[in-house]
Amino acid sequence: MSAKLKSEGINVETLIIHGKPADEILHYVEKNGVDLVIMSTHGRSGVVRWTLGSVAEKVLRHSPTAVMTIAPPACRTGK
Repeated sequence: MSAKLKSEGINVETLIIHGKPADEILHYVEKNGVDLVIMSTHGRSGVVRWTLGSVAEKVLRHSPTAVMTIAPPACRTGK
């Protein structure tokens, strides 16, 4: 996917960082001046999300920049 975006002139960087996902994403955003975070969600809700936590929700609540979340087609309802 990143190669396709790069071919369209979009600046994309991919990397692997070890640690607590939400904390590492937020640290990276602040350290590198990221202007948009796009992340997928698992579509969990209710007790399951409360029990397991939500990386996307933590990033949404604490990010200093815009965050766009996208639910994978399998998680969408009404289709």
